[in-house]
Amino acid sequence: MTDRVPLPRPLLRLARVCLLALSVTGCAIPGPRASDAAIASIPRDSVAVHTTAFDGRVSYLHAGTPRRARVVLVHGTPGSARGWADFLLHVPPGEEYIAPDRPGFGHSDPAGAVVSLKAQAQALAPFLDPPGGAPVILVGHSLGAGVIAEAATLYPDRIDGLVFVAGALDPAQEDPDWIHWLQSIGTVPPFSWLLPRDMDDANRELIAYEAQLRALEPHLRAIHQPVRILHGTADGLVPFANVAYMRRMFSDASVSVTRIPGGSHFLPWTRFPLVQSRIQGLVQTLSDAAQKTGGTPMAGAPASQTN
Repeated sequence: MTDRVPLPRPLLRLARVCLLALSVTGCAIPGPRASDAAIASIPRDSVAVHTTAFDGRVSYLHAGTPRRARVVLVHGTPGSARGWADFLLHVPPGEEYIAPDRPGFGHSDPAGAVVSLKAQAQALAPFLDPPGGAPVILVGHSLGAGVIAEAATLYPDRIDGLVFVAGALDPAQEDPDWIHWLQSIGTVPPFSWLLPRDMDDANRELIAYEAQLRALEPHLRAIHQPVRILHGTADGLVPFANVAYMRRMFSDASVSVTRIPGGSHFLPWTRFPLVQSRIQGLVQTLSDAAQKTGGTPMAGAPASQTN
């Protein structure tokens, strides 16, 4: 099954800029299948975060109880916690799903963009210590991949597993300078005045993202937690080549790759059952490891596997 028809590569490089324009004109990209009423029923809360790189309130949606695991769902750009609604409405028994609005999006502080991956990762700190010591799994979609990878380097003993869904992590795959030049036009008035807050903040994140990834790159080999990667071969926004980069950089982690033929960038919505199954597979792996070690989750031996 193919989620979308791939475009010629030169046009794909314009896709991120085009998404900004499409949002202004009201065109839609895939999203959760849940109704607005169902999404409104998901509990929302907020927490104050005071760290070295981020100071503000983070709003989040949550469901379930973390007896077996806590899964933290990190959206891309633009985006918000609402994008994970299908997951929050189908939490397996004994688990807790938390979906924060990343800083600069949804109901979280601040009003402006937070382009620092360190700041974005530190905003996740309140969610990394569930009661009872349940394992914590971070799931990152698109640019959220950089956020969860940064978090894993900052909090190696508080994060037990990582799931990258159409993850953008290879700086070499980011947009070239001429695309950044086009995007920079959107940061200058009056053009910036025409963009809603989330689009303006997304544009600024994308411009800064390659430099942020290059700063993160030297630390990626320190990631030891088990890693699950899901990526579509027809992803026109984040090339499949990111997978090879992640397998190379996560040399000290147990890595499993799910290659999705014809899969698009919008896997949390177009392939929800598959993404959910891979998350649950990692929960089971950590649960089995905890039983063998007397209750303490731990990463498996370094390995690489493609499903």
